[in-house]
Amino acid sequence: MNWLVEANACPGLFYGTAAQDGFLIRLRTPGGWLNSPQGKAIATWLEQWQTTIQVTNRANLQIRGLQKSPSLEDFQTLQKLGLAAHNPSIDHLRNIMSSPTAGIDCQELIDTRPLVQELDNFIQNYPSIAQLSPKFSIGILGANLLDQPQPVNQNAVLTSRHFLPQMYGHLAKTLTGRDSTQQMSASYWLKLDVLKFAGCLSA
Repeated sequence: MNWLVEANACPGLFYGTAAQDGFLIRLRTPGGWLNSPQGKAIATWLEQWQTTIQVTNRANLQIRGLQKSPSLEDFQTLQKLGLAAHNPSIDHLRNIMSSPTAGIDCQELIDTRPLVQELDNFIQNYPSIAQLSPKFSIGILGANLLDQPQPVNQNAVLTSRHFLPQMYGHLAKTLTGRDSTQQMSASYWLKLDVLKFAGCLSA
């Protein structure tokens, strides 16, 4: 087996979670978005591994029924495609949710894609949060019509595009000291203040 990280209670990519039909792995897709090369690669793997795919409620991709771990070459390809973190011990924390129509919804007020990308980059370069629960997640609402009411834990006013990673870092530091039960119940939705967002993406 080529699993690179010790397994924990929540499925991930670099470790296999045992199930009745084999191993289960989970691909984190920040924002729930895939591009064409990523989709084609996943389709190739599904055919090669003779299995199917599921979409989780956090818009991650779950692959079941694996009889062995992906090869080291597969892991490297996933990293090159942006489907896996370069640091295997951080990959399971890339739980960033946003609207699936961000950037293409003509009635949205904010395109959240640059923010999701910046936050993903921040997570991958912040190794001290590795002890967080893999169920810790954060959502960014772009105030479009498909953003349904959610339990909002934090209301974020963006005065700088760097504020979002800083807020995530603060939440992560706070929760790292808590027990796993408290961590696992932590999901944060950030609703952006549109009036104070103007010009932030160019900052």
